[in-house]
Amino acid sequence: MKTNVKKKKNIVLIAVLIAVVVLCIVAVIVLLLSSGGKEKKLKEQLALGDRYLSEMDYEKAIRAYKEALNRSGKRRSPGRIQKRL
Repeated sequence: MKTNVKKKKNIVLIAVLIAVVVLCIVAVIVLLLSSGGKEKKLKEQLALGDRYLSEMDYEKAIRAYKEALNRSGKRRSPGRIQKRL
């Protein structure tokens, strides 16, 4: 009888561990997917600023880079963007 109880406890423990691992994997995937869209928009804004700069439309380039700075928030050091200004 004691071995059956031990086996059941082991099975429950393994099931709980598997559930925790699966939840962690799902959480990581959700975080990666949610930050990807913001990163894409930031890159698009930087590319827009680069385009305006190459066209010598400096006012629009500055506005685009400033918008990129606003979008970057705390995720990234603004130094990379400010170098372009």
